[in-house]
Amino acid sequence: KSLRASMEAQKTLGGRSLKCEDMSAAAFQKSKWLHQYLNQAFDALLSNVNTIMGFRTLLKKSGNQFGVPLNKTDDVFWGIVTQKLVEDTFRGQWRFAPGVPHPRGLTGCDFWTSWEVTVMLGVDLCLVGHFRSLRSHCPVACFCNKGMQECPLTCADTSSASTSSPAGGSARQPRPPWTREGPRRSPP
Repeated sequence: KSLRASMEAQKTLGGRSLKCEDMSAAAFQKSKWLHQYLNQAFDALLSNVNTIMGFRTLLKKSGNQFGVPLNKTDDVFWGIVTQKLVEDTFRGQWRFAPGVPHPRGLTGCDFWTSWEVTVMLGVDLCLVGHFRSLRSHCPVACFCNKGMQECPLTCADTSSASTSSPAGGSARQPRPPWTREGPRRSPP
């Protein structure tokens, strides 16, 4: 009985159904939990000086490959280090830095799970591991499948899942131009 109750509790949280659909950009922006989550994720990322220097090197050498013009790399770097990138998104400004929007105009779950943000931060926020993932809030963008950790129980096999999020973005995002890898997979 307790397993069944636990599963039912995961399907509904305070009367809110945990559907297998991404949180809208507007709801994402207002979520105190997600604000705290991203601040703590950035705290973890920024606790290592090598990681910080890696951001800077990546932006200088390859920023143009993910939409950051050379003359804006310092702005984006300092936006990451000072967590302005996080604060801007919670003010509805879905950009890497002032004057540097996401190159595909993504917002909400699609913004934070995009390959551009993943490469820039060096961490995939959809993967379970170092810290909690975004899967419960962004199951479509995170390619949730039935039975995957931290995904809503209502997610079905990806072959029958929707290919677009309610916010209008494409959850089946293209991969970086220099790779041919397929959709995200859970670590073994």
